[in-house]
Amino acid sequence: MKTGSGGTKTRLSEIGNGQITAPYVWGDISVASGVTSIHGADISVSTDNADQQPHLLIYSSNCSSSWFDSTLNQCRN
Repeated sequence: MKTGSGGTKTRLSEIGNGQITAPYVWGDISVASGVTSIHGADISVSTDNADQQPHLLIYSSNCSSSWFDSTLNQCRN
């Protein structure tokens, strides 16, 4: 998925009462920057953490960053 500078990549878009059951793993969060998806339908891995451990991030419409860090149990800044 490519877009111009500042563009938005939309992989999933809810267009009815469909159900998303298989999330996509984006790899490092830098790859997932600018992604628009559905709450809980995508995941990414953050490797630039203070504890030097990988963290699983879940796409969340409740977070201003759009990503919830399941290791820290908080929205990613």
